[in-house]
Amino acid sequence: MEEGRSAGPWWPALALAAVALLLRLLTAPTAVDSLDAILFVRGLERYSVMEARPHWPGYPVYMAVGHVLALIRGDAEASLRLVSILASSLSVWPLMALVRDWRLSAGSPSGDAGRAAVMAGLLWMFCPMSWLVGTEIGSDPLGLLMALIVLWLCSRVAASASPKPRPLLAAGALAGLLLGVRLPYGSLLLPVGHALRRQALSPGERRRTGRILVAWAVATMVPVMGWLGWQLWKDGATFFEMAHLRLAAHYGNWTERVIANGNWFARPASLARVILVDGLGGWWPGLPLTRMVVTLGWAVLLVSGLRRLRTSAVARAMLALWALPYLTMILLFNDVAFARYAFPLVAGLCLLGGLGTPAGQSLALWSMAAMASLLAAVAFPLAWEHRSNPLPGVQWVRYLARHARPERSAVVITDQVPVVSLIVEQYAPEFPHALVSLSEMPAVVAAREAEGRRVYSTSPDPTAPQEWTPIACFARNPLLQSRGPWEIWLYEHGGQPAPRRPSCRD
Repeated sequence: MEEGRSAGPWWPALALAAVALLLRLLTAPTAVDSLDAILFVRGLERYSVMEARPHWPGYPVYMAVGHVLALIRGDAEASLRLVSILASSLSVWPLMALVRDWRLSAGSPSGDAGRAAVMAGLLWMFCPMSWLVGTEIGSDPLGLLMALIVLWLCSRVAASASPKPRPLLAAGALAGLLLGVRLPYGSLLLPVGHALRRQALSPGERRRTGRILVAWAVATMVPVMGWLGWQLWKDGATFFEMAHLRLAAHYGNWTERVIANGNWFARPASLARVILVDGLGGWWPGLPLTRMVVTLGWAVLLVSGLRRLRTSAVARAMLALWALPYLTMILLFNDVAFARYAFPLVAGLCLLGGLGTPAGQSLALWSMAAMASLLAAVAFPLAWEHRSNPLPGVQWVRYLARHARPERSAVVITDQVPVVSLIVEQYAPEFPHALVSLSEMPAVVAAREAEGRRVYSTSPDPTAPQEWTPIACFARNPLLQSRGPWEIWLYEHGGQPAPRRPSCRD
């Protein structure tokens, strides 16, 4: 495939991106989605890595993009959510461009390649993780968009008989910016090395190889020096202190987390479940059997995609360098039960599924219609529920704000659910509250009641549970968040005994 060749018709990509954008705007949640989301919102209001506004590494480029949109939106939470929505929707374009180029490089006719690109776009648009994470506040969607564009640029360099330096320089600049958006996505940049090697070995460019590599290094380092210099100017030595604490928390006790107690087997199984259920909308024991049809559809496409990889050396090298190092990093160091970490892996499976689109117009169109319909049937109800059913902690705080008076109330939050403390600060700052351990709870409750306040908590005092009345329970579908808590109770100290224990499903 020659570098100068068109990346394909723009209209299908524009149309799918527009539909994805509309669907995500219609189903956008109305509250923060995670602990990180709260920290990002706080960082947009006042930036300080030392105060975890947001936490290290600070995500300076992501926050800068949020600030730009905030100039238009005027609201930190809405602006950061819009960053995710736009990035998730626009990711359709590099996904489609990659699949089309790879099918062409494998010798497929232009029509088959175009239909395969549309299949990849549809898979991404409707798969649950793309839809849900794509409407949540976080650096993942923007980081993934940039990583996919870098992958596409590197793929075109690797596929060209006489590569030009401009795509390589653009990939370098984007890679430098990506590290300031989401540092862990640095492992997704290994295709750049393959493109550099291809550039160096190109017969027509060997005399200029040294200059091209220097230019690439400059293009990469200028953005890094820009955001890192600003970060160090802002935080100074504190940046490195917070780096030590954050990295120790993520990568400390490695053997205990990964190898001990059978984790060497449980971690891959847990990641497989997250990818299949939360990522692709497939079936797992305990879920409705209707999801089995989705699983079978994915299986056919992925097996066919693997077969097509054998005929495209470029696709095989690019996809392996892009996905396998990241997969290894997740399995070794991260919380595999946290769905967001599988975000790039799901995008890689959409690429592979697009590659597996059947040849021939009729069969390809039927396959696209079937997969889009099946995925939409799974993902749309989840996205709609995701919009109207926020985190249990958010429900807890909103209920309290509606039914209690802050001047006569106090909130005691146990360290079992610390995120509720941040949610109180975000949505009900007028309520005095304290984050305590269970052993500290009796003294804090007594002090608040001595002020004439009624005390509410997320759990009863284990030394005197009979003194606490359950008022309400707030739950969320585990398919909307792969990691708990999925239920949080609201307790009142004293009060009237409840005629029956309220149910989270009432």
